[in-house]
Amino acid sequence: MKTPSWKELLEEIAKKASCDYKEIEKVCNEEYEKIAQELEYYCFRNADDETFEGNGKGHRHILRDYVANILDKCKEEYKEKIPLGKSDIFNEEINNQLEKIGNLSSLDKITEIQNYAVEYDGIAKKVKSYSDDLKNLREITELCKISPKAIITTNYDTLLEDIIFENRCYRRIGQESFSDCYSEDYDLSNPEGKIDLYKIHGCITKPDSIIITKEDYDNFFQKSKYLYSKILTLFWEYPVNFIGYSISDRNIRDILTVMIEIMTEEQKENFLRNIWIVDFVEHEEDECGTDKEIELSKGRKIKVSCFRLKYYLKLYEAINGVVLSQSFGDLNFTISENVIELLIEPLYQQQNKLKVVVRELLQNALDACKKKGVNAKINIKLLENKTGDWLEIKDNGIGMDLQEIKENLLTVGKSSKEGSCEGLVGKYGIGILSIFLIGEYAEIYTKKEGNALLSFKIYIQAGKKQVNWLRAEDNFLEKDDISYTVVKIRLKSGLEIKNKENYMELLGLESYITKKENTIIVNYMDKQCEIPKLKNTSEWLEQLSEKVKIYKLEYKNNDEEKLEDAEKKLKK
Repeated sequence: MKTPSWKELLEEIAKKASCDYKEIEKVCNEEYEKIAQELEYYCFRNADDETFEGNGKGHRHILRDYVANILDKCKEEYKEKIPLGKSDIFNEEINNQLEKIGNLSSLDKITEIQNYAVEYDGIAKKVKSYSDDLKNLREITELCKISPKAIITTNYDTLLEDIIFENRCYRRIGQESFSDCYSEDYDLSNPEGKIDLYKIHGCITKPDSIIITKEDYDNFFQKSKYLYSKILTLFWEYPVNFIGYSISDRNIRDILTVMIEIMTEEQKENFLRNIWIVDFVEHEEDECGTDKEIELSKGRKIKVSCFRLKYYLKLYEAINGVVLSQSFGDLNFTISENVIELLIEPLYQQQNKLKVVVRELLQNALDACKKKGVNAKINIKLLENKTGDWLEIKDNGIGMDLQEIKENLLTVGKSSKEGSCEGLVGKYGIGILSIFLIGEYAEIYTKKEGNALLSFKIYIQAGKKQVNWLRAEDNFLEKDDISYTVVKIRLKSGLEIKNKENYMELLGLESYITKKENTIIVNYMDKQCEIPKLKNTSEWLEQLSEKVKIYKLEYKNNDEEKLEDAEKKLKK
């Protein structure tokens, strides 16, 4: 967010308070708590009457209001920078500078070289800055996917609750917030899976809560014993990641000291194994993993694992992978090893296998939309890349939760459509396994409304059919889609697309018809074709072509006496 460090924040406040930061730093032996204590006095002494008397909060508010305003401004500037995905404006700006360089040839040689250097240096700086912003945005996107039990922060800003984990946090500010646990609007069971966010040093939304001076720190422990016990419990029961600073904060060191003092040697060993520290480094070449010794209170020391990183993307990816497997457990097929040979192959042996699979998956997609009660919007894609040729089908249907994946999708012979009166077509519970007819590797991404996105791969390895969790790709994290399912299959050798002109025939969709309310789009390279829809007609017969006639059977349950002769004949 480009917020200032602790020292930079104090320097900025010193300017507002019209005092000499260097002089105060020297007097206070560069101890930030003491510097802040001095600045609180200068802020009060140099404040005009309007600033001091404006809200009647007393002398403490002036320093803390400065802090809140500085950090709030950083947040607003950050929010304005977020849409980095659209790079057209940036690209145009760089192109204009390159064109400017092309017009420098009329200058004499030495001057021309100098101007070239200045222009290229400017371009390099802009590109580097834009590249860094993109990397940071990628990092933030990965962090957004994590669902931690709790976050304990000494930061005052609202980046976590307003941007990264927007609408996913129960915010607790300082000691007083714990009384919220017993208010009517707080559910102890936390059914929405929201994150407990403990802002132990206050928040800019309540400037008076901000802990920054030596006096604040001295009072913190005496007033926050319940907070300490809560944090101690969290540290004891869960793995802990210290991110972004070196645990120099005295309150955090106090909590760790108390914990170490009451532990047995075995408990201490297990506890230290569950702590990771992540330090920031300025340059990627300095990234490494190492042990780090931390000085606690009362002369104690502990040694823990430390990762020194410029970008935290790999860390967040690793956490997401662990959390996913621990949250949802292992996945397994409830099938025999030769189910394909015994059941699916004989069922479709006389048919084109690619067409069979497209039909099965398309029908599953239509059924999912029907269960959700929406008009189907289905995209079928044939893709070519360096990993092979792929078939992809995406729907806007109801999606699946963990139980449905385990009990229906991965269980042969168990269909979620059995006994349904919704007019669903698939009945045998083998649709997803039909993919093994055309591929040995597939990825599935599915999201049910109100649930997390679940992604997994099914594949054949060493002759065995397997299923494992997969990290979700960002392009499937579509916030506008409340629920959906995507199936991607890498085609077997021999089923490659090979620039087929008639790709609709290749997929068996050349004579496929859908209802007028549905939309099914087929994409291949730069070509796109929409599946024909039934016309809006009241006639009982619709002729779409010489070979295709559709008979409407809406009257099939009507009394014989009410039917016309032609309808009686057709019904018979």
